[in-house]
Amino acid sequence: MSEVLYRKYRPQNFSEIVGQEAITQTLQEALASGRIAHAYLFSGPKGTGKTTTARVLSKVLNCLNLKGKKNDKFPQEPCNKCDHCLEISQGNFLDLIEIDAASNRGIDEIRDLKEKVVYPPSVGKFKIYIIDEVHMLTKEAANALLKTLEEPPTYVIFILCTTEAHKILPTVISRCQRYDFKRASSPQIVKRLEQVLKKENIEFENEALIKIAQSSSGGFRDAEALLSKLLSLSDKEKLTKEVVTRKLGLIESTTIAKIIENLLAGEAKEVILKLRDFEQKGIEITYLIEKMIEYLRVLLLIKAGVEIELLDLIEEDYKHFLTKSSLYETTEITGLLYSLSEILKDTKYAFVSSLPLEMLAIKRSLQKKKDPGNNSSKRELTEKGKSFDKVENKTIETAPKEILAPDHIVQEISVVDDTENVKEEDQRMLEQIILKWQDFLKGVRPHNHSIEALLKASQPKVVKNKTLHLEFFYTFHKERIEDTKSLQIIEKVLSDLLGQTMRIKCLLGIKGKKIEHKGKNAKTIAKTEKIVQNDLLQTATEIFGGAVLES
Repeated sequence: MSEVLYRKYRPQNFSEIVGQEAITQTLQEALASGRIAHAYLFSGPKGTGKTTTARVLSKVLNCLNLKGKKNDKFPQEPCNKCDHCLEISQGNFLDLIEIDAASNRGIDEIRDLKEKVVYPPSVGKFKIYIIDEVHMLTKEAANALLKTLEEPPTYVIFILCTTEAHKILPTVISRCQRYDFKRASSPQIVKRLEQVLKKENIEFENEALIKIAQSSSGGFRDAEALLSKLLSLSDKEKLTKEVVTRKLGLIESTTIAKIIENLLAGEAKEVILKLRDFEQKGIEITYLIEKMIEYLRVLLLIKAGVEIELLDLIEEDYKHFLTKSSLYETTEITGLLYSLSEILKDTKYAFVSSLPLEMLAIKRSLQKKKDPGNNSSKRELTEKGKSFDKVENKTIETAPKEILAPDHIVQEISVVDDTENVKEEDQRMLEQIILKWQDFLKGVRPHNHSIEALLKASQPKVVKNKTLHLEFFYTFHKERIEDTKSLQIIEKVLSDLLGQTMRIKCLLGIKGKKIEHKGKNAKTIAKTEKIVQNDLLQTATEIFGGAVLES
């Protein structure tokens, strides 16, 4: 069995550790001056070099032929030739004990460690304990480790590694010298992959390595693991962008852009057809949603003026995102970001994984039909050239004649058209409310669950003079929220969340209406209205085909 690349090419000295120069140089200078801590804490994302740095540090502390002197730029490097260095590289050094806290997390394991700590090193100068995923220790185990961390024997050094430092007891952190590892940038990962491929004598395209780097979440180990997978599947064929995309099951940016365009345009049928295609290709829906969130995040940052250097994008991708960002309003992007973030949690536990995204597509399609002028992107306005007034007139003129009969029905229609002349500070406040909408709903929940449910079916439209205008699509929902007690609860929660006094104004969408039936035909009209106004049923019929059958 061939050795995986991230083990085969694991850095063996400080100079080979890429992307963490600030940490490695600080450690080398401290070692050269003899300032050796009794406990270190290495924290940071997975695959960024924490355990590798811990092993190299262990080599330096026990190396028999250290390279470098105090006056050198990088004074302390292991020789990688002496018995101690070779044994550490092979994992056979008696005085280097590596403990996985995820599987040895109890107080009994820590007591056993404390009993063995008192024994001096067998062959080396220092006895070193590397405790990986230290945040997984139980509270009792962490407390048991405290005293040993505070006053260990002079020949014992602890190196704690974690991906979640916030879960570690503050008293443990305070007894360690802490180093925070950062994610690697795409150019750094590409450079590392180039070195590996050259040693493996494999041809490659630079675009292929960029694809791998962008899929590794800033981790060298993940990037090298993906590369190992590709090499095992490609049988040393040239590594191209197309090969990487096909064999790793990646989704092209243009594909993500199209499905986002369909969602924002309310094109439910196109979204659902694309989901079927993804499922047939074996692409997980959670992965798709994560990529859509990443895509929207980049669009949002570009609209906020963030430059290419901070986005970790190549020039070609940056131009693509720059073009797409000009087609949408910030509120459209933040609104869809919020919706996708919400359904991502539901998708992981849904019986049918595509259902939450299908429901979102249908919901947005309904909203588009209720208010075609709402949330219109610049792309739609350019292509269709439709004004809000034209859509409003068309909607009223094409309504069923029976429902509009004045002898039988009293009808109220409130058209939401309050988005003009919005101040810049009010627009910022609306964006802040959209971003904090989930926290707002959670704040309402303890007071009244039914109010929370009704608010979930509403949509923040605009803020004017510290008043949030909420759009509802059914009169019952609007009237329920307009109840004095309901308004008091909502306004208090919103004001507390934003740190300023806020008021609520409820509005109906274009199709929002209150219908009152009179006369002998009331039952027939009500039955007709039930079918006509069931927008979800209409949309599902349009998407999947079929007809409505009455029992």
